[in-house]
Amino acid sequence: MPDPFASLRRMADTSDLPSLDEEEIGRRAKALTDALEGIPDVHAAMREARQEMAFELQRRKVSHRRIAAMIDRSPTRVVQILKGETARKRPEREDAGVDPE
Repeated sequence: MPDPFASLRRMADTSDLPSLDEEEIGRRAKALTDALEGIPDVHAAMREARQEMAFELQRRKVSHRRIAAMIDRSPTRVVQILKGETARKRPEREDAGVDPE
């Protein structure tokens, strides 16, 4: 499957910046700014579409375990998706990485 973000990765490539004039750098910066402004909306829409698909599978009596296998996530994560919850990492413990003396 082709990389759906290939064009964004090319836009973000800064390896040729020293050879570009200020106007071209400005045009690229503007294009990146415009692209970034649309990403949160796309992300939310993709999450909603995934949730709708999971609901449809559930409506068709597909088990959470089978849905999990289809989307390569855990059954617990499938339940979170169906509830509309985002995946959250646990906060680090305050004593993590501290050497006991």
